[in-house]
Amino acid sequence: MEKKTDRLLCGGNDILELRDYQKETLEVLRTMDKEKEAFSTIVNLPTGGGKTYIGIQFCLEALKKGARILWIADRIALLEQTAGEFMKLKADNEYTFQYIWGKGQGEKVDCIDAGTNVIFASVQTIAGVALKLNSKFEEWVNKSQEGGRKLYIVYNEAHHIGASRVNDFLSSLIGGRKYRGEVEVDYKVNRFGIIGLTATVYRGDKYLDVFNEWFKDGYDKDTKELRHIKSHYGESEIGEDERESWNRIALVDIKDLINSKPPYLCET
Repeated sequence: MEKKTDRLLCGGNDILELRDYQKETLEVLRTMDKEKEAFSTIVNLPTGGGKTYIGIQFCLEALKKGARILWIADRIALLEQTAGEFMKLKADNEYTFQYIWGKGQGEKVDCIDAGTNVIFASVQTIAGVALKLNSKFEEWVNKSQEGGRKLYIVYNEAHHIGASRVNDFLSSLIGGRKYRGEVEVDYKVNRFGIIGLTATVYRGDKYLDVFNEWFKDGYDKDTKELRHIKSHYGESEIGEDERESWNRIALVDIKDLINSKPPYLCET
């Protein structure tokens, strides 16, 4: 059996020891990934709970299996920070990265390399790529499905999903639907994982339906069972007997976080 690491590595040295709830969250993600050809969930932890490190660790394991990673966020600063963490882990020695965002930063969207392992992209820019039906991005996406591989989409600060173009973008990428009614898309994505990272799941009732459209899978920490909302991606069809909380992994609250063993940083 393949040994699972409990620590993120920095050039062969420990950079951060994962807390118990982070290890448990990772194990839930691994189980979802193993049992489902396609899954989507929210990693819901308090600010400072280490959601990004959980996402990075999961992505590093997925990359070793040949997966493609699309890491998106509304704020460029978050993307730069996450890309920097990947670099600290020396992942740049093994994998190729590309940065796609606007305002004169990042790379031109028409320069997407189909062989890139990880794309960091702002929601606005990557949504524009889908709207234009950029052939190189389409090639990159479709290659993520070759040989039984999966595409993993990590959305940092996923509570913005109802207020940005990411909803339309996911509709074109996963749902195979028209993008804003303007273009037909031909992304062939059947094997995927969508992981939303957020400390605040809902910011206003008007976004409830959008969360339920895209995040389907969760975890009941009392019964230790996976939960699933039975509805189509891009459509909210929650049954009366299904709870909205079934679409998230929430294993610690702020009190538990304060009382948990703190991680440590190594000298680099």
